Amino acid sequence: MTNFENFGNELDAMFNTSEPMYSGRMNPEIKKKWVTALRSGEYKQAKNALYVKDEGMCCLGVLCDIAQKEGAASEWQEIVADINFNEYVFGRTVYTLDGAGSLLPASVEKWSGLVVNNLPIKSRPVGCYPASYGYSTDLTVLNDSGEFTFDQIADLVEYFL
Repeated sequence: MTNFENFGNELDAMFNTSEPMYSGRMNPEIKKKWVTALRSGEYKQAKNALYVKDEGMCCLGVLCDIAQKEGAASEWQEIVADINFNEYVFGRTVYTLDGAGSLLPASVEKWSGLVVNNLPIKSRPVGCYPASYGYSTDLTVLNDSGEFTFDQIADLVEYFL
């Protein structure tokens, strides 16, 4: 098991809360593949979209890529992000999967079993640890803040999901 003290005092506070942890469990085989992929060095970490051309993927994009490669989702579709997509990647080339560009598509939610409090992820933040953590309550924010590496996010996924 990962030693979370390496993450600093902010993460240590997670263990001193009475709030319930993530209540669901994703498919353990898929979780293992996702954690392995996040740690593999094969994926470059990007922000603000599942997959940004020539930049990389966010942590959820990595899960989507696994789903796509295993036939659980359609092919990635290349688009140029307009203002309706996401102001952070406006004008850049991004890829969408089953119509989703910054949230998990329903196909990946169903395939992975990844739900929060029995609601699909797109209905709520991708939370996997107590909200009392402060500025970050979901994997997307941790990824996009630039303060958490794929290795650190893999540790959270492994421990809490």
